[in-house]
Amino acid sequence: MITAALFSGGGIRAEDDHDHHDDHVQCQCVSGLTINCATAATTTTAALNYLEANDAVCKTAAGENNAQCVSNYYIVQAHHDHCSHEDMPLEVETELHHFESFYEDCEIRRQFDSDLDACPAIDCANILTDMGSIVTEMSEENCNTDCSSDTCKTKYQKMLMAHDTCEEDQLPTALETTLHDYEEACEANLCNTSPAAFTLDTSVCSPPPSPATKAIVSKLILGLTASVAYLLM
Repeated sequence: MITAALFSGGGIRAEDDHDHHDDHVQCQCVSGLTINCATAATTTTAALNYLEANDAVCKTAAGENNAQCVSNYYIVQAHHDHCSHEDMPLEVETELHHFESFYEDCEIRRQFDSDLDACPAIDCANILTDMGSIVTEMSEENCNTDCSSDTCKTKYQKMLMAHDTCEEDQLPTALETTLHDYEEACEANLCNTSPAAFTLDTSVCSPPPSPATKAIVSKLILGLTASVAYLLM
């Protein structure tokens, strides 16, 4: 579990794709955050337990200013967005959405699975027009109990593509909050939202100041302090 070390070039909410994907810090650049799908079930459960045990802070607007709340939120969110559904406990996937509105997400793409086909292409700019009623339509088709029809398959795959690739404010609220109601029934219809397998790119992360730079800055501060002290004598 990360403790308080979430600063990536300037603060808990560093400037730089859950979810969604604009001006958010890259998840792999968050100091102290280790993303490992093989251990996601354990780490995300522990992180969710912390968030829920401290929901008086973590489930409020104050959570984004609390390093422990932010760190545990990032653990859940990053693994949720990157790892296979098989790697994630269902409770974690569902409960995450109760916290999302209180935090800025870090950016991370869902990992490619060679056993899956590509998801259908969608237009995020017209998502409200093209898919505004998709949750109602899937409910009317009873896709949450039987997702084997071509209609359910196509709609679920479009929903997944939208969830993983569009901005949060482009999505119908019902789509964002109810996608996971269909995951178990529609598991056989999962598809890739990334075009190929990839390794998280840490080269995009801003490097920390070198020891030499830190030493120079320290000397400058000491010099300025001494000058000010002399002038005040």
